Amino acid sequence: MRRLSDPGTADHAHESIGSSFHSPLSLGLGRVRADVAPSVRSFPIARHVAFYVAREGGIAVLRVLHPSVDVGDAFADGLSTEG
Repeated sequence: MRRLSDPGTADHAHESIGSSFHSPLSLGLGRVRADVAPSVRSFPIARHVAFYVAREGGIAVLRVLHPSVDVGDAFADGLSTEG
C-alpha cells in the first residue's frame, strides 16, 4: 500500500482528534469497525476518518484515512500503531 504523508493534514488531524477525544467518556464514540477488528472504532475528523482502539488511559490511533482509501488495503498489514 502506498502511504502519503502531508504534515499539514497530520497536524490538523492531531488537533481535531485531541479536541474530539477530550474526556474518557468520549472513548466510546464512533462506529464499531468489526470489518477491521472487534476492538476498532472509526470516527470522522474533518474530511478524514480516524480509526482507533481504546487503551488504558486513552486511545491509540491506528490510521487516519481519506474516505476514498480502501479500508481493507489500509489494514492489510495488521493493526500496528507503528508506522
